[in-house]
Amino acid sequence: AEEGVGLDEVYGFGEGLVRNLGTIGFTFRAVGDRLENVEIGKGIHGEPGVYTMPACGDFEGIVEFLLKKLEKCVPKAAEVVLLVNNLGGTSKFLMGIFLKSLLDKVKQSYTVKRIYCGTFLSSLDQAGISVTLLNLGYSPKLLQYLDYEVTVPSMLFGRKRCNLPPSAVATVSQIEVLQSSSGVPTCTFTEQFGAKLASTVITFVCEALISCKDMLNTIDKEAGDGDTGSTISRGAQAILDQLNANKLDLTHPANLLQQVSIILERDMGGSSGALYSLFFQGASKIFAEGGDQRVTLNLWSQALTAGNDTIAKYALTQLGDRTMLDPLREGELA
Repeated sequence: AEEGVGLDEVYGFGEGLVRNLGTIGFTFRAVGDRLENVEIGKGIHGEPGVYTMPACGDFEGIVEFLLKKLEKCVPKAAEVVLLVNNLGGTSKFLMGIFLKSLLDKVKQSYTVKRIYCGTFLSSLDQAGISVTLLNLGYSPKLLQYLDYEVTVPSMLFGRKRCNLPPSAVATVSQIEVLQSSSGVPTCTFTEQFGAKLASTVITFVCEALISCKDMLNTIDKEAGDGDTGSTISRGAQAILDQLNANKLDLTHPANLLQQVSIILERDMGGSSGALYSLFFQGASKIFAEGGDQRVTLNLWSQALTAGNDTIAKYALTQLGDRTMLDPLREGELA
């Protein structure tokens, strides 16, 4: 664009770029000196992978598998740019081991002109890595573009990074555990809103969400990536699992909502998991600060508002932005 070319040419260049690169990722769980639950093709929002591999002691087999797939997109002997992306929860130690193993193999088939290794696009704390190969044969200007000076604060490419003053950088403080000094929230369920009813409601809601998985995915395909149902059902199933294992506090709503928040952040994945986690953390504060009150419909209404306020605060969104917050805000008026 800075060279004065038209929008159509920029668009065409981008389309050609996509045809000349390949990307594939995988997730795993490190257990001692072994890699378990290796899932290749896992989506950035937690969508199931297309291949699984048996537990292994190193990355060798994984690297060979990935490169066989990437060779279908980028022919051997090409000059390439290599990007190794941390999906969020992989330690620097394991990233270094993987990069060494990958480079040993890549250099046997390609001429590597640039290497980028770091966290460029993550999915919260998902333990995994993605690999991208870009064929420089597509355009002689690719390296020039990659080395361009940039002023985007989060951009890691280019010769120059923009360093903003501390006052211009937004920070998010850690959300503390909202409990009283005794360790147990003082708000408790009444007989009307007892543990049995709480269990029934949680079960009904989670089972309903799981049953709507395919329908929600279909709706999401119209304007998104078609994974909303899968993401939400994964979170709902995780909550059900904890409920059935008797690990949820059905007596104190502040504890219960915090537990749900932690489950969604850990198991739901994607941006939705983070946002719903914030929502339940914010809602729990109403009950944690409720003194010796019994749980009432009015407190639940306040909790809904507090949860919505928390999303608005950290996601920098408001009613009318056509986000998930819109229907939640409408719920305050019901």
